Amino acid sequence: PNLVELKVLSRRGNKAKAYHKVKALWLEMKYYLIYTINETPESVTIRWTLDTEKKSDLKDTRGYWYIHRWDNNKTLLIYSSFVDSGKKMPEIIEKLVMSFTLPRVIKGVRKYVEKESVNSTKSSPPADDFGF
Repeated sequence: PNLVELKVLSRRGNKAKAYHKVKALWLEMKYYLIYTINETPESVTIRWTLDTEKKSDLKDTRGYWYIHRWDNNKTLLIYSSFVDSGKKMPEIIEKLVMSFTLPRVIKGVRKYVEKESVNSTKSSPPADDFGF
């Protein structure tokens, strides 16, 4: 939800490298991620880690999306994310950023799913539909 810019730099097999620029509250961060995408007929897992070969504003970040088809009308979605900005911030500020960001992530996913459910067929999207 705070994404200002995203550039896919490379793709190879089930891996992709991307540049991100985000802005949350007054903070702007630029960083590089490595994505690994794994698909089965029932689920898709998208994992990311910081690309340590590139200079980033973050000290560390990693996480995943796990998307599992529950039945014809339901999907289980699990999101996990860890971010270490490397900056000394009071805990109250970190919580403020998360309280601002996380609801926007959920709202963005809901909006995307509702839009796609109107436009899509019953089949699950390929990994390329996740921006790679």
